[in-house]
Amino acid sequence: MNLVKAKKLLESDDFSSKITSLLSEPVDNILKHLPKKWVAGISISSEKAITEMAFTYFVPLVGSITGSFVNVLFIEHFQNMAHGHFIVRSLERKYGQELIFKIYQDMKI
Repeated sequence: MNLVKAKKLLESDDFSSKITSLLSEPVDNILKHLPKKWVAGISISSEKAITEMAFTYFVPLVGSITGSFVNVLFIEHFQNMAHGHFIVRSLERKYGQELIFKIYQDMKI
């Protein structure tokens, strides 16, 4: 195949959609779509490369999901802490700071 034909093939929508769909499938399914003579030439190292490539696409996704989960946990924790803080502040205004501090010290937590 000459360079002009290869460039046209790479720029075609059909080729890019096939490659995109192939990259989203497991390695076994990819091998089913390739011609038999190509499959015979594929070594385990190329399967490993495809697996590693898929892994590099999923790392940011897993990182963002994990990060958002941790953010939700921190938000809930600090909202609860702020809620407790302002309850104590309102009790101190109502009954005096010394009394609330004395009751806090007498508590067995």
